[in-house]
Amino acid sequence: MTVPRLSGQGNDAAGGSGPDRSAVGPKVFIIGDSTVKNSGPRAGWGQRMHRYLDERVTVVNEANPGESSRTFITENRWARTLAQVSSNDIVLIQFGHNDSHNPARPESTAADGEYRVNLQRYIDETKARGGIPVLVTPPYRRHFDTNGVLLTYIVDRTGHTNDLAPYVAAMKQVAESNRVACVDLFAASGRHLQKLGPGESASLFAPEDTTHFNETGADAMAALVAEGLARALPAAARWISQSREGPVE
Repeated sequence: MTVPRLSGQGNDAAGGSGPDRSAVGPKVFIIGDSTVKNSGPRAGWGQRMHRYLDERVTVVNEANPGESSRTFITENRWARTLAQVSSNDIVLIQFGHNDSHNPARPESTAADGEYRVNLQRYIDETKARGGIPVLVTPPYRRHFDTNGVLLTYIVDRTGHTNDLAPYVAAMKQVAESNRVACVDLFAASGRHLQKLGPGESASLFAPEDTTHFNETGADAMAALVAEGLARALPAAARWISQSREGPVE
């Protein structure tokens, strides 16, 4: 299986002559759910982001399994993260998987309602701290139809359709209306999983799991996020690098 790689390193990715080794890198904060941070046989892309960033960049992964755009706020995780953000720090914001759950669940939000409101809050409060908000659309689940076509949804045990597509559309619209960067991990992961197909794509996921990645999958998603970040936020391109070895953190 081929893990996607970036096209350049440091300033070279943006056509420059290389990174200024005397510069101090920003902090990159990451908030999200279990596809961003996990444990055991599972891993999230946030735990592999350091491998695609210059060594002077500090990654602070505050994601937590089970979180939605609502619960990350109500459990006070956002307040604790925000207190650490300083001027020019980057905040990567990815929610959607748990927001798409059955409306009877406490973490669920409506794509065209509270989800948008919560994203707006993350953007506004990050900017108020001098930080740079970057929205990241959620990655695809590994769910194919009988013809091998990747689907945007799964049907849970209650019969509810957990569809990521409305949340992806809402996030893109919020990003556009606020003129903030958006990394479309949904599209990038979809292309990657579809290329691999139902069989080979299983190598990216934890055993008997169609949502949560293993270390290989987390690394592949981190590469896609880094590549998307360099495009969506040109100022960050100087801090994007080729993969460098390191443990899952």
